[in-house]
Amino acid sequence: TCKNVQGTTTCDPACLELVKAYRTACKNQLVSYAVNGHPLEQPYDDFPNDLVAVTQAQYPEECQIAMFDEAYGHITKCQHAVSIMFWTNSKPVEQGGYVGFYPFCRTDASGKSQTACAPRCQKAMDAVHNNCKAGDEYIYDSAKFTVVESKIPTFLQDLGPPSCNSAPPPKGLISTALGGAVNKYWFLLSAILIKVD
Repeated sequence: TCKNVQGTTTCDPACLELVKAYRTACKNQLVSYAVNGHPLEQPYDDFPNDLVAVTQAQYPEECQIAMFDEAYGHITKCQHAVSIMFWTNSKPVEQGGYVGFYPFCRTDASGKSQTACAPRCQKAMDAVHNNCKAGDEYIYDSAKFTVVESKIPTFLQDLGPPSCNSAPPPKGLISTALGGAVNKYWFLLSAILIKVD
């Protein structure tokens, strides 16, 4: 398991070695696990960061930060960016949120955006703008959606805390700030996505 180096507030490098081993073992495979008691099976290559997000909740803050940063580095398309935003969002469970995973956008007692936008929350929000363009497709729970770029800010307002900026970052600027989804929350997806039959 991931833990801090004894007597320090530094995540043990062995933690990211475990993540690397997971990525190697799961490449080109179907990954099965459960979130909040609901079974989930999906292609690892389409959702390379989901299992990392699910497992990191049990680890100390320093390892959560290390695992988020590692996962962020694997965002190469819209699908990855939207997944990161789902796992980082600020909504309570009863409203479609996934409290208990990445704490950066959460505004509850254990969240990092209680009074101000946490840098990693803004980074996750900017990733959606920087990786999702009109016509991009996103697969969620075996359904396919197409991004409507003009609705991305609405989607981010719904998932992110009020203290963060849901508007697109300035052209050419990619956020360098430091700092899950099983039930069918279609009302969240419809903010930026239109279902394709």
